Amino acid sequence: MCKFHKDVARDIATNDAGEFNVGQYATALVAMALFRIEQHMPEMHGCDGFNPDQMLTDTAVSALSQSGLAKSQETINSYRNTNIEYLRAAMALTSQSCDTSLSGLNIRDKVTKDGFKATCCATPDPTKNGPFLDEAVVELFDGYDDEAKTWARGSLTLLQTAHKPEFEAIRTATEHFISQPNVRDILEGMFEASVASIFQNAKAVKDAGLGLDTEGCVMCGHGSRAIIPQLKL
Repeated sequence: MCKFHKDVARDIATNDAGEFNVGQYATALVAMALFRIEQHMPEMHGCDGFNPDQMLTDTAVSALSQSGLAKSQETINSYRNTNIEYLRAAMALTSQSCDTSLSGLNIRDKVTKDGFKATCCATPDPTKNGPFLDEAVVELFDGYDDEAKTWARGSLTLLQTAHKPEFEAIRTATEHFISQPNVRDILEGMFEASVASIFQNAKAVKDAGLGLDTEGCVMCGHGSRAIIPQLKL
């Protein structure tokens, strides 16, 4: 899934003491899936924000300029600082009404603050969600432009009932979270700020050697949703 979404979800699920709540992160991540890069920059569909080279092309620079998302880092930081505690408080209310523990959300994958762990001893991969969240961030929404659910220029809506029973708990928690006053609008603003910040800082990330190669964003039909060609025998 995109860094644009993950950074915001992680921020919501981490308190001022640095304590991370993985179930709240999962809930916030599903909520953030309402917002997609092609809603602002269709030319950058498939860009997941981890590889700075993708955001330094002429196409990427032009797309950001035309999107109207570009803002100073000071403005971006101010928006985050003004709204993050409200989102954390809203998530705390959700956790009081819904069981947002991993077991309560039916998540069996090893999701951590640093990324998905394929095994207990594996190094966390910050670019991946694990199979459960890969499915949740795609299948719990309606409003896609294509049958494969890889493209959405317009607004998405959360399903009223999960596509499978085991996803109903996280759907319910997500619904509770985004139904609170102003939460959805603030999340959208956070997503837009995240996209702007990551694009605008791409060169600094590349120069520092901090970019990551990925399998692409699962929401755009990459990663675990990529179509694998059949071998001809």
